[in-house]
Amino acid sequence: MHSFLLQYPAPAIGVTPNEDNDENLSTDGLASDSANISSTASKEEKEGQRQLCMQPLPGTLPETANQLSNAARALLMRLLERDPKVRMRSLRQLQQSALYMGFNFEHVKARKVSPKSILERHFPQNSEMDEAICEADKQNFVAFDQAAVIEN
Repeated sequence: MHSFLLQYPAPAIGVTPNEDNDENLSTDGLASDSANISSTASKEEKEGQRQLCMQPLPGTLPETANQLSNAARALLMRLLERDPKVRMRSLRQLQQSALYMGFNFEHVKARKVSPKSILERHFPQNSEMDEAICEADKQNFVAFDQAAVIEN
């Protein structure tokens, strides 16, 4: 029974990187901008800049798996596990994953959190980004309303 329990990796809760991990992160490409951090910067500044490098922009996907946080990578690996005995297969396991440790699922059950509020927080209405996207769309579809396009 103990070997069965050992197959499930424990989530990394409250784990902070140490100096040895700093070198590994920069060589793995997880924090490519960490090479720009000066050696005289404090440990807190380094950690803050590393977190900024690893935080994805809302609504975007990372270019490579190396840009995922450790919690996201662990969750992805558990979801994609081939062995069904090891694969994450319940909502409780998902809720207990390191990626969702700061998320209050009781508020979701009580409907205190709406999907619209989450979207509005990450994608504010009437932002400069919306206007830029609208302008880009207009440029991409200049010929869309032309008669030749409509007839075909």
